[in-house]
Amino acid sequence: MKLTLMKIGAKWCGPCEALARKGTLEKFAALHPEVKVEVHDDSEEGGNKTWEKLADKWNIKGVPVLIWVAGGEELFRSFDVSAKSIEAQYAKALKRAGL
Repeated sequence: MKLTLMKIGAKWCGPCEALARKGTLEKFAALHPEVKVEVHDDSEEGGNKTWEKLADKWNIKGVPVLIWVAGGEELFRSFDVSAKSIEAQYAKALKRAGL
């Protein structure tokens, strides 16, 4: 079973843009190639309709949000997008997924 880290954000979201500028998720992905990292926002292909479907599916109430998934099931989510927190979340996700 592979872990997936989904970041759901929006181009109008200041913290989402700061996260992108710092390259936090890219750095995490480079350190942990065993984790699939997905970034979704309202500027991706399909625009707002695609983003709205995703937001509905995962019951998104605020952005940015990180959702840790294993086997298609949500393990947990976090609104803390700091690099230090993401590493702690990774350890928590491994434990919850039994990996």
